[in-house]
Amino acid sequence: MRTSAGLPRPSADGCRPEPVPVDDLPALTHCGEALCSRGHHLAPHSHPGFEFLYLARGQASWRAGATVTPQAMGDLFIAYPGEKHGTGPVPNPENHHLWVGLKLDRLGPAARRLATELRAKHVRSLTSCPEVEPVLRGLVAQVVAQQPHRRETVASYLDLFITLVTQRLHAGKRRPHAPSALPY
Repeated sequence: MRTSAGLPRPSADGCRPEPVPVDDLPALTHCGEALCSRGHHLAPHSHPGFEFLYLARGQASWRAGATVTPQAMGDLFIAYPGEKHGTGPVPNPENHHLWVGLKLDRLGPAARRLATELRAKHVRSLTSCPEVEPVLRGLVAQVVAQQPHRRETVASYLDLFITLVTQRLHAGKRRPHAPSALPY
């Protein structure tokens, strides 16, 4: 299963083709969801904005530059604009992840502050972020549906996502993984 929102368009800077999921929100470059089978490999690529990858189930590892970052269920991996990233050197077990690509500098004051803080701290991942999952699921669902007030709804999901990431970033040190309320 793979759901990806957006229509590819050429990228002038050599980054991966940049989708346009919502015409009125160019700062949202892409979003999607995938259930990846064991051994899934994603070749190194980059995007013009930040990419946030949330691991809903399983385990994964991501490589950005020379750094390999393990990701546990509930963690949010962060790839920076123009940074080559892909799966790590060891094949991942089956996993389920959601992602969103954002040009934070074009999404308003709160998003610009988040971008500045992420760049200053160069945070690679945020652990135990289960509250992000329903927001990303709702975002992807709204992007692929042609519903009334779609743009406003997507913008609200993006505002909430930015607020939650900022909140988690300010929480500081690694939090223990919260037990899932879901039976799987």
